[in-house]
Amino acid sequence: MHHPNPSAHACTQPAPGAPQASAAKTIAALRKRLERWELDHLRSLAASLAEQLEDAHNRIESLQSDLERAWRNAEAWQEDALELVKQLEAEGQTVGLTVDGALVVVPEGGAA
Repeated sequence: MHHPNPSAHACTQPAPGAPQASAAKTIAALRKRLERWELDHLRSLAASLAEQLEDAHNRIESLQSDLERAWRNAEAWQEDALELVKQLEAEGQTVGLTVDGALVVVPEGGAA
């Protein structure tokens, strides 16, 4: 009597544990894909944050420059105002401040 070929029989039926091995490969492939996506996402996020940080540093430098210029201008105006007050007082004028803080020449006999 002729027995069937055992290897032929093994090919037609899945080996024990084959579905688990296939599922494990699928899970491993999904994990690898997710890790690659996560890494790509983190790289993109890091690049975006680096660009935002560089823009912020540039803006800070610009604002610091503007602030320094504003202080220099304010000091120049203050010096000019004090010099004008000295000149007016040297000519016999009286200089005062209004309630609103404006610098004015006080009329003779008047109040600021």
